Amino acid sequence: MTEALFQVTHREALLTFLSQVGPRRRPFWIADQGDRHADPDATQLDLTALNRVLFFDPDDLVVGVEVGKRVTELQALLAEKGMGLPVSGWFEDETVGAMVAKNRFGAERLFRGGIRDAVIGMTYATVDGRLIDVGGRVVKNVTGYDLSRLMVGNRGELAVLVAVNFKLSPLPKNPQTLVYQVDDWSAAASALVRARVPLDACQVRLDDGAAQLAVVVTGSEARRADLSAQVTQICGGPLATSAEAAYSRILTGPLFHETRPQGAHVYGRLATSALAAHWRDLRTAPAGIEVLLHPIGADLHLWGDEARLQALLKARVLEGGSWVWESASPATTAKHGVVFPPPKDVSLQAKLKKQFDPNGLLPCRFHGTT
Repeated sequence: MTEALFQVTHREALLTFLSQVGPRRRPFWIADQGDRHADPDATQLDLTALNRVLFFDPDDLVVGVEVGKRVTELQALLAEKGMGLPVSGWFEDETVGAMVAKNRFGAERLFRGGIRDAVIGMTYATVDGRLIDVGGRVVKNVTGYDLSRLMVGNRGELAVLVAVNFKLSPLPKNPQTLVYQVDDWSAAASALVRARVPLDACQVRLDDGAAQLAVVVTGSEARRADLSAQVTQICGGPLATSAEAAYSRILTGPLFHETRPQGAHVYGRLATSALAAHWRDLRTAPAGIEVLLHPIGADLHLWGDEARLQALLKARVLEGGSWVWESASPATTAKHGVVFPPPKDVSLQAKLKKQFDPNGLLPCRFHGTT
């Protein structure tokens, strides 16, 4: 059966759609914001046409934007005033809705925070067709429960995000990317931490030959020269390769790829100690798999052939964090779950699901069942 698609052109159309599917108990899922519904007859909701910038106040460092806006476009607009969000989209086509609903994070998470830290308000639509405004348009706005942050990371399972208000931060001054080829990325990253080198970002890519560690330093020419010398003393001489062009996008463009890579994508949010303990021996990428990780944080991303990814994960200790199949076949997510290992207690998530989506119209991968 061909999946039904409903393209939202304005807010009133969204509310009309929700007021109709609710009484009929017709399941639906939100493209970008969440995972595909387990029901093959569920309607796909497309919000990319809701892409207006609602307000932008450079003096107060705040911006409000609808969820269909591409993150790269928004970051470019903010950069004109020397500002930005702490997290860029993972891919060129990623929207604000995807970034917030999936609680994206990046190479600067420990240095500038995550997207949850930047949200100050939002508008969302309930499954019965009501628009709810929570939070506000100013940074100092703390009254009552913070429902806006409750919606961050809900993956389209509680409500439909419509617009989000962010607080902004100044862009780092004069960013410079240094790329090193290292034999042991874990040892190099640990040495940088022990030396307390104040980096703006640290990222590792594994290919079939070696590990490349990239760091970003910012500030005055003298400061960048000093930091570069400290990093070079630990990691050796930097590479003069074309890879630097890709790494320079850590702070400004898509974090991983301009186009989504082929194959499955799985990522883990881990304790730094768990990453070092269970993955440090992974010096190069296995055949058919691409590996990217942020060793100070820590998170690990794997792309490639789905069967090879499953075999690699099966051979590894997956404790000390949580893993998510960002993209995979229905058979894989049905067998392993979208998130694994499964949380030991999801009673709170189940209560939220019952409150916001009592008839189970939206998917339910993270809120009590698979």
